[in-house]
Amino acid sequence: MRASARSRSAVFFALGHSSVVVIAAALSVIVAALVGGVEALGLVAGKLGLAGGMWDAVIAANDNLGTLGYVIVAIFVASWAISVVAYRLMGYDKISSA
Repeated sequence: MRASARSRSAVFFALGHSSVVVIAAALSVIVAALVGGVEALGLVAGKLGLAGGMWDAVIAANDNLGTLGYVIVAIFVASWAISVVAYRLMGYDKISSA
């Protein structure tokens, strides 16, 4: 590989890597907001005795936060595994930093 092609690959890798970090951080914030929102709405529904439609769904989700946690962890593990496979298939592990 020519030097300029190698440096372009390294730049694209660096930009791609930072994008993945930003996306993972944003995903973590979104998940935390959703879980916190479900918990808060469940507390409101419980205190005010709300039922029907959306409130039944909120109460069901609130009652199953443990399962939701397992699903979230599974999504993060699957994302990591896909990232590792893509990293190796695209040959980024063979790019030298020099």
